[in-house]
Amino acid sequence: MMEALLNERDWLTGRRMSQADLVAGAHISILDYFGEVSWKAWPGLKTWYMRLKSRPSFRPLLADRFQGLAPVAHYADLDFYGVGIGGVSIDAEARVAGNPIAKRCQRGQTSSDSGGALN
Repeated sequence: MMEALLNERDWLTGRRMSQADLVAGAHISILDYFGEVSWKAWPGLKTWYMRLKSRPSFRPLLADRFQGLAPVAHYADLDFYGVGIGGVSIDAEARVAGNPIAKRCQRGQTSSDSGGALN
Protein backbone atom coordinates (compact mmCIF):
# COMPACT_ATOMS: atom_id res chain seq x y z
CA MET A 1 0.00 0.00 0.00
CA MET A 2 2.82 2.44 0.81
CA GLU A 3 4.42 1.84 -2.59
CA ALA A 4 1.17 2.79 -4.34
CA LEU A 5 0.81 5.98 -2.27
CA LEU A 6 4.43 6.97 -2.81
CA ASN A 7 4.17 6.46 -6.57
CA GLU A 8 1.53 9.20 -6.59
CA ARG A 9 2.93 11.67 -4.04
CA ASP A 10 6.11 12.78 -2.30
CA TRP A 11 5.06 11.92 1.25
CA LEU A 12 2.46 9.55 2.68
CA THR A 13 -0.19 12.21 3.23
CA GLY A 14 0.61 14.49 0.30
CA ARG A 15 3.13 17.18 -0.63
CA ARG A 16 4.62 17.70 2.83
CA MET A 17 6.19 15.40 5.38
CA SER A 18 3.88 14.59 8.31
CA GLN A 19 3.84 12.54 11.48
CA ALA A 20 2.64 9.63 9.37
CA ASP A 21 5.99 9.63 7.54
CA LEU A 22 7.95 9.70 10.79
CA VAL A 23 5.96 6.86 12.35
CA ALA A 24 6.10 4.71 9.22
CA GLY A 25 9.79 5.56 8.80
CA ALA A 26 10.59 4.39 12.31
CA HIS A 27 8.96 1.03 11.59
CA ILE A 28 10.65 0.69 8.19
CA SER A 29 13.95 1.60 9.87
CA ILE A 30 13.73 -1.46 12.11
CA LEU A 31 13.15 -3.72 9.12
CA ASP A 32 15.99 -2.02 7.24
CA TYR A 33 18.34 -2.40 10.23
CA PHE A 34 18.06 -6.17 9.89
CA GLY A 35 18.14 -6.16 6.08
CA GLU A 36 14.53 -7.31 5.81
CA VAL A 37 13.46 -4.94 3.02
CA SER A 38 14.03 -5.92 -0.59
CA TRP A 39 14.61 -2.36 -1.81
CA LYS A 40 14.76 -3.42 -5.48
CA ALA A 41 11.14 -4.55 -5.24
CA TRP A 42 10.00 -1.25 -3.71
CA PRO A 43 11.61 1.67 -5.62
CA GLY A 44 9.04 4.27 -4.50
CA LEU A 45 9.46 3.24 -0.87
CA LYS A 46 13.24 3.36 -1.23
CA THR A 47 13.20 6.91 -2.62
CA TRP A 48 10.82 8.05 0.14
CA TYR A 49 12.97 6.40 2.82
CA MET A 50 16.12 8.03 1.40
CA ARG A 51 14.47 11.45 1.65
CA LEU A 52 13.19 10.73 5.14
CA LYS A 53 16.44 9.42 6.57
CA SER A 54 18.32 12.38 5.03
CA ARG A 55 16.45 14.80 7.28
CA PRO A 56 18.37 15.91 10.40
CA SER A 57 15.36 15.16 12.63
CA PHE A 58 15.47 11.49 11.55
CA ARG A 59 19.23 10.95 11.67
CA PRO A 60 19.47 10.23 15.45
CA LEU A 61 17.34 7.15 14.85
CA LEU A 62 19.99 5.85 12.44
CA ALA A 63 22.61 6.10 15.20
CA ASP A 64 20.71 3.73 17.53
CA ARG A 65 22.08 0.19 17.75
CA PHE A 66 20.83 -3.07 19.19
CA GLN A 67 23.46 -4.43 21.55
CA GLY A 68 25.22 -7.38 19.94
CA LEU A 69 23.41 -6.99 16.59
CA ALA A 70 25.07 -4.92 13.90
CA PRO A 71 22.90 -3.30 11.21
CA VAL A 72 23.24 -4.04 7.51
CA ALA A 73 26.09 -2.14 5.83
CA HIS A 74 23.86 0.50 4.18
CA TYR A 75 21.69 1.23 7.24
CA ALA A 76 23.12 4.63 8.23
CA ASP A 77 23.99 5.68 4.66
CA LEU A 78 21.58 8.38 3.59
CA ASP A 79 21.55 7.18 0.00
CA PHE A 80 22.04 3.38 0.27
CA TYR A 81 25.32 3.64 -1.63
CA GLY A 82 27.60 2.60 1.24
CA VAL A 83 27.97 -0.86 -0.23
CA GLY A 84 28.92 -1.29 -3.85
CA ILE A 85 28.91 -4.30 -6.12
CA GLY A 86 30.11 -7.39 -4.32
CA GLY A 87 30.01 -5.63 -0.92
CA VAL A 88 32.88 -3.28 -1.77
CA SER A 89 32.59 -0.01 0.14
CA ILE A 90 32.18 3.18 -1.88
CA ASP A 91 33.84 6.24 -0.36
CA ALA A 92 31.62 9.11 0.76
CA GLU A 93 33.02 11.60 -1.75
CA ALA A 94 32.17 9.31 -4.67
CA ARG A 95 28.66 8.76 -3.28
CA VAL A 96 27.99 12.48 -3.04
CA ALA A 97 29.44 13.18 -6.48
CA GLY A 98 27.07 10.73 -8.14
CA ASN A 99 23.88 11.27 -6.12
CA PRO A 100 21.79 14.45 -6.29
CA ILE A 101 20.01 13.74 -2.98
CA ALA A 102 23.34 13.34 -1.20
CA LYS A 103 24.60 16.56 -2.81
CA ARG A 104 21.61 18.52 -1.55
CA CYS A 105 21.97 17.04 1.93
CA GLN A 106 25.65 17.90 2.04
CA ARG A 107 24.80 21.51 1.13
CA GLY A 108 21.94 21.61 3.66
CA GLN A 109 19.27 21.79 0.97
CA THR A 110 16.11 19.80 0.64
CA SER A 111 13.70 18.76 -2.07
CA SER A 112 11.78 21.55 -3.73
CA ASP A 113 8.53 20.62 -1.99
CA SER A 114 9.68 21.56 1.52
CA GLY A 115 10.87 25.04 0.66
CA GLY A 116 13.54 25.22 3.34
CA ALA A 117 16.29 23.54 5.26
CA LEU A 118 16.11 19.86 5.97
CA ASN A 119 14.13 19.10 9.12
